[in-house]
Amino acid sequence: MKYGAHCYIFTDHWSDDQLYLFDTARDLGLDCFEISVGDDVHFNPQTTRDHASAVGLELILSPGALWPREYDLSAPDPTRRSHGLAWHKRQVDLTASVGGTAYTGALYGHPGVLRYRPLSDDEYSLVAENLYDLAEHGARNGVKIVLEPMSHFRTHVINTADQAVCLIARANHPNLHVLLDTYHMVTEVRDYEAAIRTTQDRLCGLHACEG
Repeated sequence: MKYGAHCYIFTDHWSDDQLYLFDTARDLGLDCFEISVGDDVHFNPQTTRDHASAVGLELILSPGALWPREYDLSAPDPTRRSHGLAWHKRQVDLTASVGGTAYTGALYGHPGVLRYRPLSDDEYSLVAENLYDLAEHGARNGVKIVLEPMSHFRTHVINTADQAVCLIARANHPNLHVLLDTYHMVTEVRDYEAAIRTTQDRLCGLHACEG
């Protein structure tokens, strides 16, 4: 088992000035460190990679900063879906450049975009097709694609472990995995153990949130 921390525990915006946090993570006995990226986050990938390697930290990246709302794999507009796929592929490339092992988050849609209805079967298939493409891109770059279900007040696409597993089955790519977050799980399920077991060998990690 590996233990890690999200950069937002320490800072609200990642940059080269925050590299000392890798040392903090190492001193805390952590194995992994997650960096939130976006169009307003700028840092030197090689310097980041070198520093993480020097202290023995595994890096994980996730969208969390500026992520344009129109870049959405579940959008009805095919142009928005296409832009969303291209945007996520760039983040996968960035993950690979820092030596990261996984790119994770609500990659199937865009947090905060709610249409208050389930996806139709055709829409669901389009999301799955794009995730297959993203997973293939990740596999070519040695990066796991990890889907995080989020609460129903954050997304209408995937809210539970069961739904994540079903979407992964529809996409049918071995490089798709699941990350579960207790902050989101508490609003959707009552049996955490059952939710975790649902993911079986697709489970990549668990975010434990307090308060």
